[in-house]
Amino acid sequence: MERTAAGYRLFADADVGVLRLVRQAKTLGLQLSEIKDVLDLQRGGATPVRPRHRTARRPHRRDGSHRCRSSRPYAAR
Repeated sequence: MERTAAGYRLFADADVGVLRLVRQAKTLGLQLSEIKDVLDLQRGGATPVRPRHRTARRPHRRDGSHRCRSSRPYAAR
């Protein structure tokens, strides 16, 4: 593994993608053995998880009206 002069590890783009998947899967409660299965499927060419497209389900609002109520000042409630 290569490192920078400061000692930081250098990762390839593909490795960064794997690390992100592992981190997200862990936050969802998957065990490492389950994450390995997902990675094995993915490396074999399968798509183990269907991609989600929020923009296809909900239009993007540019006016800011999508913000949650808690972000509004208390006086406006």
